[in-house]
Amino acid sequence: MPALSFIVFEDKVLDGTKRMTIRRLWKHPPKVGDTLYLYSHMRTKKCRLLKTAVCSAVEVRRWADMKDDLELAKADGFDSLADFRKWFIGLYEPTDETRFMIVKW
Repeated sequence: MPALSFIVFEDKVLDGTKRMTIRRLWKHPPKVGDTLYLYSHMRTKKCRLLKTAVCSAVEVRRWADMKDDLELAKADGFDSLADFRKWFIGLYEPTDETRFMIVKW
């Protein structure tokens, strides 16, 4: 039962316009069919369950293969590639070989 936390895009998760997330690849990533628990501000006093969903797909991609993908950036909730890159570079400092998982529900 994988749990995913969101500190931005909570409204898009709730209204169903955000149906995927991109995270650094976990040692044991979610599997198709797993129940995903989508939280806001997990591990803080503001924590709340936004919704549960069933994992429909998990894809592993390198940063080099996704950093110029505007469609992917928009599906993840960003308005532009610049915002997408700024977020991921600030959070993960990825190299071109850094692997990420795209989890869809």
